[in-house]
Amino acid sequence: MNYNVFTFGNKFFIQINGTAMGTNTACMYAAIEYSYHEETMAMKHNSVKLYRRLIDDAFVFFKDEGNNFQTLQDLMNDF
Repeated sequence: MNYNVFTFGNKFFIQINGTAMGTNTACMYAAIEYSYHEETMAMKHNSVKLYRRLIDDAFVFFKDEGNNFQTLQDLMNDF
C-alpha cells in the first residue's frame, strides 16, 4: 500500500502511513482495533450485563443506576 494518492476538492494528497482509505483491509483493521478497546475498557464496566457486537453495531444490556448510561457512553466515545 505504497503511494496512495487521493484528491480532496482540487488538491492532491499522498498518504504516508496507515492503510489505504476505502479498502476492505481498512475496515478489518478498524474492527479489530476497536474490538480491543471494547474488551479492555467498555466490557469491564460493572453495569454491563450483556454485550454483543457485529462490525459497527452493538447490542447492550446494562443495569441502569444513576448515570451508568452516560458513563458507558463516555467510555465508548473515549477511543
